[in-house]
Amino acid sequence: MNLLDHDDLRWKHYSDEAQFEHPISYWGAVLDAREDGHVDLLYRWDPHSACHLHRHTAAISSLVLEGELTVIDICLLYTSDAADE
Repeated sequence: MNLLDHDDLRWKHYSDEAQFEHPISYWGAVLDAREDGHVDLLYRWDPHSACHLHRHTAAISSLVLEGELTVIDICLLYTSDAADE
């Protein structure tokens, strides 16, 4: 299957005109969404672009066809244990 040229994929463009360190501009398509909540996604990133800062609420698998996806795991300053002290 040619994932770059597949008529059944519905690509959605995500972009933002706000001033960030990198422009927000990428394309995404859902490959599969299972009953257990796991979602398989396909991405094409425009050159030198980034993704919106967001949190996943389900298990995600990402396949990047073009460009680069950089994942940053942000630790919260306060955990439930720290709040109890």
